[in-house]
Amino acid sequence: MLEKENLTLDKLNEKLEVSLGRGEFNPETTRVLQLAKNPELEDYSIRKTQLEALRNENKALLNIIKKNKLKDTETIEDVIKDDKDNSKEEHLENIPIETYKRLEIENRKIEDLEKQLDRLKTVFRKKSKEYREVVYSLLGYRFDFLQDGRVKLTSMYSQHGNQSFVFSSNSDDSGSMQLTGGGKSYIQSLEKKIDYFVGQYGSIPGLLASVTLDLFNQLKEQNKIESIDTKMDEQ
Repeated sequence: MLEKENLTLDKLNEKLEVSLGRGEFNPETTRVLQLAKNPELEDYSIRKTQLEALRNENKALLNIIKKNKLKDTETIEDVIKDDKDNSKEEHLENIPIETYKRLEIENRKIEDLEKQLDRLKTVFRKKSKEYREVVYSLLGYRFDFLQDGRVKLTSMYSQHGNQSFVFSSNSDDSGSMQLTGGGKSYIQSLEKKIDYFVGQYGSIPGLLASVTLDLFNQLKEQNKIESIDTKMDEQ
């Protein structure tokens, strides 16, 4: 007898646990507390307001259609063109105020989005310029984005400002490097460096650092770069 009652209670307990997991409750004996202002209620309120506005607008538009006796293939604009007794402005006055309000709200949203986009563009241009200046001052290369995703790097120690590397990447993660400026002799002088840093070790940064050091030493030998001590002595 006790075993049967125990089995019955176990089944009842399992049933209650399942009901509780589903969120079921007795509204007469249980109260559910929730915040007066919460995201779900706010979203519901906004949707309810929008739905009510659309219903009013739809009702007003249906009244206009009935008033003007539009055919299935006609539009309000067609009636305005065919009606010579009344002006277009008089017909426009019959357009529901809900339509104007909705359009005004949408226009304000578009204006706000355009302002946000303009601000983002301004911030992006400013940050992009700052980033390029930081890279140039710390790493010694000015980089420019070219067409087709190519990137052009020019050393700050380039004598004529035309000794550059142009890098491009492909969809299969392979890339290519092209040398521009400096003449044929300059390009030939880099062949060993390219073979060593890129060919043997696959190190583009190593190649760029080595080229930077060589260009720096060339300018120093030509007395085109002064040491900090020399500048301080002159002052």
